[in-house]
Amino acid sequence: MHQRKKAPQARREPSGAKEPRAKAVTDDQDLKSERKPFDWSLDEFADFGGKWDFTKKVFRDYWCTKIVCKFKNFETMTWAEIANATKGQGRGTKHHHVAVSDLSKAANKRLKKIKRNDLDQLYSLRLGGKIRIYGVLEGTVLKVLWYDPQHEVCPSKPK
Repeated sequence: MHQRKKAPQARREPSGAKEPRAKAVTDDQDLKSERKPFDWSLDEFADFGGKWDFTKKVFRDYWCTKIVCKFKNFETMTWAEIANATKGQGRGTKHHHVAVSDLSKAANKRLKKIKRNDLDQLYSLRLGGKIRIYGVLEGTVLKVLWYDPQHEVCPSKPK
């Protein structure tokens, strides 16, 4: 019997453009329905040399007592639960995206110095009171950038 030669066929022609494996979450509305659990990373984006950096003092004084405790709590939640957490009394959400254009001048200057001024937005996690963690969301992983204990990166606007 005669065997036919098989040739591979593509269902579609590859575009050649790179496509991210993880869906980029760039909108708070996207996060409010995201069912993946909170995940974070400190290795790629963390700033180790500015006003809101991760110095030895931050690690010694705050990492175990304030930051890791909160992150452990976040790890039990989905991004939807985090993004929908409110401050109460109709005052908005605790955790949200912040446009780089809304950051303080000092924060924008620091982004430029560490060559991160190509970013459009950061994600802000409220750890309590004035304390914030800022980072970049890649997929559903928060790449931690800054620890802001005084709410100076993006101060609230007076009412």
